[in-house]
Amino acid sequence: MLNHRSSKALCALASALALAAFAGCGGDDDDEQSAGSDTTGQTATTDEPTGGDSSGGGDAEYREAFRAAGKDFRDAAQASASKVASASDTPGRVRALEGLKGVVTDAADDFEALEPPADAEADHDKLVSQFRGVADEVDAVKTALESEDQAAAQAAALELQRAQAAITKTLASIESKVDG
Repeated sequence: MLNHRSSKALCALASALALAAFAGCGGDDDDEQSAGSDTTGQTATTDEPTGGDSSGGGDAEYREAFRAAGKDFRDAAQASASKVASASDTPGRVRALEGLKGVVTDAADDFEALEPPADAEADHDKLVSQFRGVADEVDAVKTALESEDQAAAQAAALELQRAQAAITKTLASIESKVDG
C-alpha cells in the first residue's frame, strides 16, 4: 500500500525525470549557454517546424525547431511538475500526472512533426518513441497511485529512470549530429 510520502515521492520522480530528460535541450533561462543553445527568445525564421530541405540550411532549421520544441516541453513540464508537487491528495496527484502525461505526449507529437537531417533521422525517430514510452510510464505511475500498488509503483519508477537515461543518450547523439 502506498503511503502519502511514497506516493508524493513517486509523483515527484515522474515529474523530475520528465524534466531531466530535456534539461539541456532548449537551453536554460538562467544559463544561455546551456547545451550550446541560443535562448535569446528569438524564434525560428519560419512558423513551420520542419527541417526543410536537405541542403545546408536544413540542419540549422531542424536544430532551431528541435530546441524550440525542447524549450516548450521543458516549460510545460515545469508547470506540470509544480502541480504534481503541490497536490495535497491522491486525486490531485492523479490529475496532475494526467497533465504531465499530456505534456509528454504533446512533446512527442511536436518532435514527430519535425524533419530531421538524414544522419539524425534514426535517433530522432527513437526519441519520439522514447517520449511516447515516458508517457506510458507516467500513466503507470498514475495507475499505481490509484490502486495503491507498491510493486507497480516501484516498477514504474525504475522504468522512468531507464527511460530518462535512454532519452539523455539519444539527445546527446542527436545534438552531436546536428551541432558537430
